[in-house]
Amino acid sequence: MWEPQSWLINNATTAELERLIEYDNSAVRAIAFEALLQKKHPNIFDYIVNSEDYKKLVYIETGCMGSAFGLTEYYLFMTYDRSKRRYKSNLFSKEQITILNRIANRKNRYLIN
Repeated sequence: MWEPQSWLINNATTAELERLIEYDNSAVRAIAFEALLQKKHPNIFDYIVNSEDYKKLVYIETGCMGSAFGLTEYYLFMTYDRSKRRYKSNLFSKEQITILNRIANRKNRYLIN
């Protein structure tokens, strides 16, 4: 993790993160989302369903590979438990998980598949 990203996740207040998740830069939004996710913020679901996938891309690196993904894809990836092949049930209700699965199924390119 990069030093500024780590600092932001560990030091920003919830109020600051809530403002940053609306920031114009998609990388800042992604970092703010990750921090709010770690804090188990009650609006995680709302941030996912209201994200602007078509307007904002996040560039991520996994190992030696890098790719660009829409914000919605990134948010879904961050809330998915790959070992259990489902969304993290401690974050979402059953109804919300059903909606997240519908959103994921609409994506052309999706990180979890």
